[in-house]
Amino acid sequence: MNTSVYAGFWRRVAAFIIDTFLAALPAAIICMPLLFWRFYTMANAPETEYASQFMIIMLLIILWQILGLASFWLYFAFMESGPRQATWGKRLLKIKVVGKDGGRISFSRATGRAFSKLLSSMIMYIGFIMAGLTNRKRALHDYIVDTYVVRDTFQPGDELPETPSHPWWLAIISALIVFGWLGLTLFSSAMSLFMNPGFQAAVQLQNLANQGNMSYGAQTLNGITYSVSQDGYRASFGDYTLYMPDAESDICCMAAPGADCDDIGFDAC
Repeated sequence: MNTSVYAGFWRRVAAFIIDTFLAALPAAIICMPLLFWRFYTMANAPETEYASQFMIIMLLIILWQILGLASFWLYFAFMESGPRQATWGKRLLKIKVVGKDGGRISFSRATGRAFSKLLSSMIMYIGFIMAGLTNRKRALHDYIVDTYVVRDTFQPGDELPETPSHPWWLAIISALIVFGWLGLTLFSSAMSLFMNPGFQAAVQLQNLANQGNMSYGAQTLNGITYSVSQDGYRASFGDYTLYMPDAESDICCMAAPGADCDDIGFDAC
């Protein structure tokens, strides 16, 4: 049984990397100079104009996203439904897209395939990984619109043979990706919390209150000033002061003008 008609996984990956770069170029060429110009204008503008300049920058970023999405759609849809049935990346890697009859797909089906790729990437690229582990080497977007990626020597009418599939490997790899992402997210959240000076100040403030062995006055530890007075305990750093009346009370926050207690995760006093 000949199974070499299908494009290999890594060949498809290389083609997609090339194509993603090419599809992103038009939007980048249009928007990047405008953004650099706006950042330069903002840097030299008076403070009273910062808000309006920032709004323009945000609108340009939104425009970049819209143009990028349109460019991605038109690039893949026109080229994969065209006479060569392949994008520039696929042509370079000598592969192309075919329908279930082995022939050229329509523009509407190529459009569906382009937007289905967004779904394949949104689920942590598991939809793309499927191309290396499923029957007939099909990615999720191939299943959605019923297409196949084959070598460019494939002709309409040629057989689309079955290939070995590896569902258990797909399940294992998907689980590793999901749990790895969750672990990384939890680790990042824990590190952000630990590095937050408000968290460090609150822990030390609670310790001082529980020990009750600090006399009235102030002391500085790691850039945070702790003080005890008749009305409670305080920890001051930057624009913030954490306050706790006694060891049994909740900690609240007092912020300097222009600062927000929500930024360090505490309610205002």
